[in-house]
Amino acid sequence: MKKYKVGTRLTEINSMVIEQLRKEYNKIAPGKFSLSTAFKQHFLNERSYVVISKNTNALEFRRYNQIIVNLHTNLNRIDTADATVTKVISSAINKVLEVRVNTKPLLFDTLSIQTSRNPGAEVSINQPLFYDQFSKREKQYTISFSQEEFALYQKKLRALEEQDKSFSTQLHKFLNDFSVYQVIFSNSNISFANDEGLTKVCDYINRYVLENSTNETKLKEAVEYLITRIDIVDKKLMAGSTDLIELILG
Repeated sequence: MKKYKVGTRLTEINSMVIEQLRKEYNKIAPGKFSLSTAFKQHFLNERSYVVISKNTNALEFRRYNQIIVNLHTNLNRIDTADATVTKVISSAINKVLEVRVNTKPLLFDTLSIQTSRNPGAEVSINQPLFYDQFSKREKQYTISFSQEEFALYQKKLRALEEQDKSFSTQLHKFLNDFSVYQVIFSNSNISFANDEGLTKVCDYINRYVLENSTNETKLKEAVEYLITRIDIVDKKLMAGSTDLIELILG
């Protein structure tokens, strides 16, 4: 795949600013800082903020997720000739898959989120470049684009004033805006991850499979209750994660 590049030379002092930013970022973030990725998020997608989120509920969500994974496995192992029971089980499996999708973003210990939404927290890192007109520009910085990214880059450049079209100018503007925040994520409804009704019905379905039970009337009742209960729990947990989900999507 063809790569497209833009570059500029920076002074030694400004290069040191970038390296200092990289060092500080790498101390608190789960991944390494990439100037190229960060710049493209800023210029192409208007995402100038990075939020480093610590999840205080990671362990509870992983336990909850394991319950859901085991439930999904055992629902798929149930063998029945009753069309009504089959239909109910199919509905339950679809609901469990939906819950797994919803839960996936909540399993992290530390998460780096690139977003256009200011989290309203105190800035941890923001190090603008100096407009140094006197020192020699000796350090080369290059950003690589895919063909699609480069087409978008050029489109955005065409909308700018002539004095703002150089990569050097945009790099300075990027570093002026780029801000890193640290926030603590805590789900206000985390107690629902240990919901007693959901735990009991999951235990019943898991035992039904392990013990090769055959009482399909009770099984149908249990699965119908499961669908209702897991929907309530999922909605509560998602409601407690609204701020985090908005950051991830923003």
